[in-house]
Amino acid sequence: MSNKYASVHYNDYLALDKVLNAQNLRSAELGEPAHDEMLFIIIHQVYELWFKQIIHELNLVAKTLSQDPVPEYQL
Repeated sequence: MSNKYASVHYNDYLALDKVLNAQNLRSAELGEPAHDEMLFIIIHQVYELWFKQIIHELNLVAKTLSQDPVPEYQL
């Protein structure tokens, strides 16, 4: 039996190169790096990712509840 899916590596699947290089410190660009700026950026990027996940879940809830009647297995 052959596998119909190509192997996927953790780093590629999560696009870690993009994610881990998405922190552009403005202070460093201005020539005065601020150590705490990295933490500030990462914390707020994580908040945005959580908001994206919440919206993703709410869209499913809205789609599910728009059915009349809502199938019991989806409650």
